[in-house]
Amino acid sequence: MEQALNKSFWKTKSLVDFSTEEWEALCDGCGKCCLHKIEYADTGEIEYTIVACTLLNENSCKCKDYTNRHKKIPDCLVITPKTINKIKWLPDTCAYKLVWEGKDLYWWHHLKSGSYQSVHDAGISVRGRTISEDENVDLILIEGLKTQHIPKIELHRPSLGHPLLCINDKNIIAIATDSKLTE
Repeated sequence: MEQALNKSFWKTKSLVDFSTEEWEALCDGCGKCCLHKIEYADTGEIEYTIVACTLLNENSCKCKDYTNRHKKIPDCLVITPKTINKIKWLPDTCAYKLVWEGKDLYWWHHLKSGSYQSVHDAGISVRGRTISEDENVDLILIEGLKTQHIPKIELHRPSLGHPLLCINDKNIIAIATDSKLTE
């Protein structure tokens, strides 16, 4: 930060009155906005994946080229005071969302703790839990999408006594099991 920010400025000013420096300082550096997300058509629920934008620095959880991100990633969303209430996928811990809702920042936010490291120490950031969208992988397994109408691989353990899901789900394209299957 080039000049000292007023202490607790987020408590005394409206988001629309923030300077550019204050606005940028409000980001807690969690990196969750840079993850690919899944929105369930039937419930509207948002699920974060582990797949990150190619520009996410997986260690700092900040953009590798913040200034030019929109040129490189045209659909990178700009968070502004006018868009906050329209972005359904902001996490409940997001400082922009908290301030917009009139709430205080969490203890681990760098503006309160004095350290950019605290978001990582508190386990809030995505550090160490992502894979870049441009990595060469064949398959990413995501748990918890049983009811979605997307191609899936069923993981089946006959010893648990549960029936095969593929019998009633045409979206299951393969089965992984620890036992021989019978028809």
